[in-house]
Amino acid sequence: MNITVSTDSPADVPWPQSIWSYLLIAFALQVTIRYLLAVMRNLEYHCPGKDRDVLIATSPAHALHGFWWNVALDFSGFHPERAQRDWLEAFVLGVIELIVFPILIYARHWEMIGVWIGLKAVPHWKQWLTHESYVRFFVGNGMVIIGSYVLARYFYLI
Repeated sequence: MNITVSTDSPADVPWPQSIWSYLLIAFALQVTIRYLLAVMRNLEYHCPGKDRDVLIATSPAHALHGFWWNVALDFSGFHPERAQRDWLEAFVLGVIELIVFPILIYARHWEMIGVWIGLKAVPHWKQWLTHESYVRFFVGNGMVIIGSYVLARYFYLI
C-alpha cells in the first residue's frame, strides 16, 4: 500500500477513520501521563534528596498525608495547597496536544511541535533556575511526543 503524505499544510491532513477511538486513546494516554507525572512529583517530596527539608517546609500537605494520597490529590488537579493546584489545565492542554501533534507528525511539521514546546518553556525558565520541576516538564512533553507518534503510526500509518 502506497500512502501519499501531503506536506503543504496540517489543515490538509484527513481525520482518522475512527475519530472517537482516536479521541478516546488520546484521552487515555493523557490520563496515564498525568498519573506518571503525579507519581514523579510526589517522589520529589517523599524520597530523600538534597533539598528535602525545604520541600517539606513549603508543602505541609505533603508532610501530613501519605504518598498515594498525595498522588491522588496531584492527579485530581484540586490540591488543598494553592501552589499545587492546576485545575486540570495541564491535563486539557495535554489532551489537545495528543490530538494535534499526530496530525503535525503526519504532515511532517516537527518544527511546529518544537516551537510550541519552546513557547511553553519560556515563561518558566526563571523558575527552573532554582527548581527541579523542569525535569517533569520535559519528561511529560517527551511522553506526549511519544504518545503522539504512536497515535500517528496507528491511525495514519506513517
